[in-house]
Amino acid sequence: MSSARALRGNPLSSATLSRPTKGHQPAAGHPAPGGVTCTPIPQFGEPILRGAFELRAAHDRQEVAQLQALRAQSFRGTAAASDADRHDATCLHLWIGRPGGPPLATLRLRQHGDAASLCNGYSGGFFDLSALARLPGTVLEIGRLTLRRDAAHAQLMRLVWTGIARVTRQTGAARLIGCTSLAGGDPACHGAVLDHVARHHLGPSALRPAARSPCRTLLQARPACPPVTGNQPQRPPADLPTILRFYTSLGGWVSDAVVIDPDLDTCVLFTCVEIATMPPAQQRLMQSLAAR
Repeated sequence: MSSARALRGNPLSSATLSRPTKGHQPAAGHPAPGGVTCTPIPQFGEPILRGAFELRAAHDRQEVAQLQALRAQSFRGTAAASDADRHDATCLHLWIGRPGGPPLATLRLRQHGDAASLCNGYSGGFFDLSALARLPGTVLEIGRLTLRRDAAHAQLMRLVWTGIARVTRQTGAARLIGCTSLAGGDPACHGAVLDHVARHHLGPSALRPAARSPCRTLLQARPACPPVTGNQPQRPPADLPTILRFYTSLGGWVSDAVVIDPDLDTCVLFTCVEIATMPPAQQRLMQSLAAR
């Protein structure tokens, strides 16, 4: 996430994460694609104002369409393209920008309450999540994080993390998952990033999801990385994507498979954060953000 300092607060737990925002009831659920029932995501609650910016849920389909256009500009190079997909109807879409102005950032969140929903989600289209699906607890899937190129990224990202923290608390999520996209479909162009995560952030072998697509490469097949010894810092490469930097700062792990997505011309890594094993400082920070 952002480089914000850890603030005082109680560590995140299933108890502290499960309290919905006062005065706001859970939103009605939507039938997920393919007849799978998706656990409903609570309403976001009151908008959050920070300086000149506002964080809130998208109000209606027209606003969701604006957010899809912002995504299309970022992922497909033009707002005229369509970035809508079958998962949008089952997600909470967050709107971030100046009140009365156009959206400057967005992301979508989907709550998975059972194995069928998880395996039918966006990440489940790229990776076999059956091992994760056998674990207890709700899963919150984060996707399509987008910031307008000319926007003030630091302030907007702080609001992004605030939104994730609030929804994590409201849903009582046991883990956060998502796909991190690396721009460019050739894994060889991302050597520094892939070497870094292979050295420091591979997930447990029993939980790492296999890639569904034949267009993939394995991190374990890359040249061996020398071990880190002593107090040598784990310096991430400068081009490590912001969302991946956030996941790993929370103690998150990645898959050992990179999937090539020809639709967006990207390389895709699966990422997972277990709430219960987050570093204490990051738990305090997330708890503080969730309370706002």
